[in-house]
Amino acid sequence: MRRRFAHLFAAMTLIAMAMIGSEAYGQSAAPAAHETPAAFVHRLFLQYRTAAGMDAVNKKFVDPSFAGLMKENAELFGAEGEADLDYDPICQCQDIGGGYVLVDGKPTDDGGGYVAHMRYGKGKDQVDWQLVLKPIGGAWKVYDVIDQSGSVRALLTKHDECVKAAKRDHKSIDGSDS
Repeated sequence: MRRRFAHLFAAMTLIAMAMIGSEAYGQSAAPAAHETPAAFVHRLFLQYRTAAGMDAVNKKFVDPSFAGLMKENAELFGAEGEADLDYDPICQCQDIGGGYVLVDGKPTDDGGGYVAHMRYGKGKDQVDWQLVLKPIGGAWKVYDVIDQSGSVRALLTKHDECVKAAKRDHKSIDGSDS
């Protein structure tokens, strides 16, 4: 019961902070020492209320190897085809704005990270996904996103290798995303 209350309190706090603004709570864009996963997620989604853009989010909040996979995927497909991601997997959106809620979260099975269950929308428009957070360089970073297609990291790794092989063999990259 106490744990459920803590998760509910964290979600309610995030909602209140998003509505009022982070300055009222003394938060800045810099990570706090020993930042909780919930505080990290709140700070991350504050970026989506501005025109910071995906590059700014990737630099501050995303594991460099995961950001690299997303960038590589876009570069590999280039003008020849559709990149796997025509959206930002972290916010499950194509532009800034929106209302995001941290529903709940739990430590990863190995105890070294945290899985944040995110949501926006209601009813048939409701979208749920998970952010897998890991401490990297002394701060929480988004290591992976689990959405309706599964692990975005695994999808990009597989597809990037497929496209590299097709290009190396001078084959069309159409169909490299299956």
